[in-house]
Amino acid sequence: GSEMNQVGSVYIPTLFILCLLFFSSCGERKKQQVSWGGGQGSATDQESEDLNAHILALERQRNALQYELQWLGARAKVARAEMELNLALSAEKRLMAEIRRFSDKNQGFASSDELRSKQYQISWDAKLEARSKEVTKARAQVNLFSRELNELRFEISKNGFSSPAKGLVK
Repeated sequence: GSEMNQVGSVYIPTLFILCLLFFSSCGERKKQQVSWGGGQGSATDQESEDLNAHILALERQRNALQYELQWLGARAKVARAEMELNLALSAEKRLMAEIRRFSDKNQGFASSDELRSKQYQISWDAKLEARSKEVTKARAQVNLFSRELNELRFEISKNGFSSPAKGLVK
């Protein structure tokens, strides 16, 4: 878990910086000229409309970036929860395989070892139960964070934007 947090703590800021660089490089590079009217009369209606349209476009872009940052944060939470679920499931399956190997290996022993066998079985069952609880908890986290991400996706959509339904890496 901690090494995943370290990766996430590097990945998210890096992704954020790359997004900022990308969007700042997409902006217009020409110098903006403002007509101060020195004897030419006031700014035309067309110039005012162009400025207003540009302001609205910038506000929309800012809103899109805010939603993107929220989406990235929510998706990161889902990805971390999915990683924890994957680790919990892997540990559970490895334990099941270990139990199977132990069971197969001890099939031919005499019944005098029955007490020790029962103790092993109780121990294995307790470990398996603990692994099962970890899987259930991890699955609940994935469901919770996925629900939060879906609510955010709905809000994004409601405000005229779109976002990916699933993760970015396939």
